[in-house]
Amino acid sequence: MTTRNFVWILLASVLVAAGCANGGTDDGGEIAQLPQGLTVLDAQEGSLSLAYRRADVVIYLDARRGHEAPEAYRTEPSSPRYEVDARFTDDRGFVFYSQLGGDQWVDAEWAEQLQRQTEARAPSASNEILFRLAGEAAGVMRPVIEAQLGAQLASALEPEVAAIHTFAAQAPAVYAEQLQRMQSRREQSGLPLLPSPSGDVTYGTDGPEDASYSYGAGYYYIAVHDQSISYTFGLGRHSSTALYNWVNGWVHVHNACNHGACGTAMPIKCLLQYYEAAPDYRPAWTLRTCSTEYDFDSDGGGHNCHDDTRVQMHNFVYASAVSGNQYWCNGSDDSSDISSGLWPFPNDQDGSPDCNARSDKGYHHPGMCDYTWNSSCPASWQGTADGCDCGCAFPDGTGADPDCA
Repeated sequence: MTTRNFVWILLASVLVAAGCANGGTDDGGEIAQLPQGLTVLDAQEGSLSLAYRRADVVIYLDARRGHEAPEAYRTEPSSPRYEVDARFTDDRGFVFYSQLGGDQWVDAEWAEQLQRQTEARAPSASNEILFRLAGEAAGVMRPVIEAQLGAQLASALEPEVAAIHTFAAQAPAVYAEQLQRMQSRREQSGLPLLPSPSGDVTYGTDGPEDASYSYGAGYYYIAVHDQSISYTFGLGRHSSTALYNWVNGWVHVHNACNHGACGTAMPIKCLLQYYEAAPDYRPAWTLRTCSTEYDFDSDGGGHNCHDDTRVQMHNFVYASAVSGNQYWCNGSDDSSDISSGLWPFPNDQDGSPDCNARSDKGYHHPGMCDYTWNSSCPASWQGTADGCDCGCAFPDGTGADPDCA
């Protein structure tokens, strides 16, 4: 790295830390000091921070390396070698993409910042522009990083570069898909479609048009993504989830990678819509994971990716507080385990979780009470094979759910 680049990295890092990265409002001074295009703000093995500027719009892209991925994924060509966290923010520090590589954040402050941004806000730039800039950054990322840092450090940072690049390259397409889903949601609800041609809030405005972006007009869902693990001959699969969320005009995509490939890097298997979530559930930006050790077959006291996926679906549907060592996470050998179905795991199922309340592959565990509501519950929850709803007051005047036998 040249002395000039090193000085610029230090200067830019201080600017980001002082304003943008903490969620503060940029007054234009920091942006003016950034050159057009991609700039490496901070680089050290295990940590990478970038800025991408076009005209007067800037996005920030960060990655932090966590644990080495489980061996089952390190030998899979399409999976990352490390559990890497990533996030993309606008110039005020608000996150429009986040990624949790394993079970815990590498930097706990990231979780706190996500929690603070659940309040209503007006976008500083249109979502379409933010996601488009991420795609532009992906197009120049590797050669620019190598030019600014040198081949040796750029190579050492490949896990972080890959984590940022994988989503950035598909960001415009992800936004287009979410816009289409949001428009369908608004049309079904009798709401006006988002403005054309961009389909988003006009860049740089906080005016009266933003009033239509209320939470009630928002849209969110969780999707299960999966793919085959090549060396298991199609019987073993990796699953993870992505939470897609429009709130007050702000789009946020969160990947829970569950130790391997992240959700949006794989095809969607199935999804659960906002109306399948708890009636008063205002979705958190991220969902829970297991806290026990990783275990490929989920039998030896730990958990695998499918256990994390089912905890995340259960959290979404019931706004539950399933702890990290219960049910699927506890490593007991039972008929609900999903691994490969191959010897020496003959009692385990192959495949990946389904988006339903079944106890074999869905988000209900044979030994769990899905949620203690202590409130009124709709009659539809009184059905069978959809989980035990404890503490419900049903319309028939009873609290009897057949699944609570």
